[in-house]
Amino acid sequence: MERIKYVDQLAIKGDFEEIDSHFVHRILAYIPELSKEAVAAFFLLMASYRQGHLCLPLEKSSLETFLQSNSADQDLIKEILHLASTSKTVLPSEIVETSPESQEFVFKPFALFDGCLYFQRNWVYEDKIIFHLKRLLSAPKSEDSYISEGSIDSLREDQKLAVEKALQSTLCLITGGPGTGKTYTAAHIVKQFLQSKSDRAIILAAPTGKAAMRLESSFSLHEFPKAAFLSGTLHNVLQIKSWKDLSKDGVPLVADMVIVDECSMIDAGMFSCLLSRIPEGAKLILLGDDSQLAPVETGAVFADLVQYASSNSGLAFVKLINPARFEKQELIHLSEEIKAGKSELLVKLLKPLEEETLLPFLYQKMEKTFSFEELDPHHLLHAMDAYKVLSCMRKGPFGVDNLNYKMASHYFSRVPLGQYCVIPILITRTDYELDLFNGETGLLIRKKQTVMHEGLFDSEDYAVFRGKEKDKLRTIQASLLPSFEYGYCISVHKSQGSEYEEAIVIVPKGSEAFGKEVLYTGVTRARKKLEIYGDKETVLEILRRDTRKFSGIVKRLYRSI
Repeated sequence: MERIKYVDQLAIKGDFEEIDSHFVHRILAYIPELSKEAVAAFFLLMASYRQGHLCLPLEKSSLETFLQSNSADQDLIKEILHLASTSKTVLPSEIVETSPESQEFVFKPFALFDGCLYFQRNWVYEDKIIFHLKRLLSAPKSEDSYISEGSIDSLREDQKLAVEKALQSTLCLITGGPGTGKTYTAAHIVKQFLQSKSDRAIILAAPTGKAAMRLESSFSLHEFPKAAFLSGTLHNVLQIKSWKDLSKDGVPLVADMVIVDECSMIDAGMFSCLLSRIPEGAKLILLGDDSQLAPVETGAVFADLVQYASSNSGLAFVKLINPARFEKQELIHLSEEIKAGKSELLVKLLKPLEEETLLPFLYQKMEKTFSFEELDPHHLLHAMDAYKVLSCMRKGPFGVDNLNYKMASHYFSRVPLGQYCVIPILITRTDYELDLFNGETGLLIRKKQTVMHEGLFDSEDYAVFRGKEKDKLRTIQASLLPSFEYGYCISVHKSQGSEYEEAIVIVPKGSEAFGKEVLYTGVTRARKKLEIYGDKETVLEILRRDTRKFSGIVKRLYRSI
């Protein structure tokens, strides 16, 4: 009874969720004599799982970092921190496996390893990642390191180094911000790889359909005679239909080289599956920006690998620097300041987040772009990507949902009855039959009726998307569309991998939870022009937040490789 009261106290006085206390109540129903230390540890484990951590380190410094943003009473925070940090020796052996590394499979629901507490599934993911990283890194040095004379003279020195390392290694990381030429460099890696044998199998993959299409289109600019290319989302390439497939040992991919873009977006489950499917003798090249937001789901494996590779020559790693596409040096300086947690330039650019000034400004931008008198889809699609409104939050007055509602309502009110509305949309569910992918943007063109229902379309209503070939369009009847949302404003999370001539970044209160990575991701979407709306206190708190995700990957790699 005392333990139950303590859990309820944490739920009421602590800055936690109801599911955290419900989870611990379930454990107490099974083990009523659970120690107070173990109660604290399991409570924080569930809270850490919700935030995407692979594990919960039960050491004081890590727990302090984890609890830094908790707004609960400080005496309560100190108490739970002390209890959890002293719980390692009192965790119940009935449900916690204390030597998981020696087990072929962990059957208990929790695992304790090297002072870190895991859910069973997360332990399985991490252990699988470590096993296959060791397998790939212990492979013999590649014999495909020959680079034909003069063939990469057009590349920068950092790009040349990336080509050389990728050809010499089984596994190579290439990281860098937007515009540093990651996919361009990858295309040159493939060109050199095909020099000795031109009919090799190459797989191009990315975590989202939009990113996969962009990777494929960047490669289509080059000629690769005879090579067999397969491209698609990771779900499609790996044949993942549910989360259960992530833990299965699938058939190795038929590939000589696998290139994966936007790796910072890949969660631990998908990463473990990807690594396990790389066949013996094949090369794996991982592209991404480790400074971007971590995956929504569990883990930040790419950031962990970059951290390890930065100080260990055993893993081939190149950081591309000189941005090729940024046209304003101020944007480069701003992104570097944000990564360093500095605020001087950001505060100078910051505009007050006030509805009475922001909404008229957004309405004006929208009216110029989506005129109901303009129905040239080529022009409209180009205009749609010329600027984008990005919000760090989904909910709230300045969140994505409300801003889309406000902008759509304003637009509809101005369109005469019987005229066509031009509405930017964002696909939220992949439909392979229609070749539409989650995250893909397009235009919904529908005639204004007396009553406009989102899901009820007229036979004349249609949507337009870019085709795979340059200047080609795809037209799809509106009633056939998979799930979508309005795209006047999109979340910073969903903007990853995209770039716009102009980005308008909105930073409402509550964005602090995402740390400086959300600001970095938002501002680096802009090629030429950037506007940021928010209040100074919120921005400064974001820059102070440490939002890296806990895992045992880096420590385990240092010990085993």
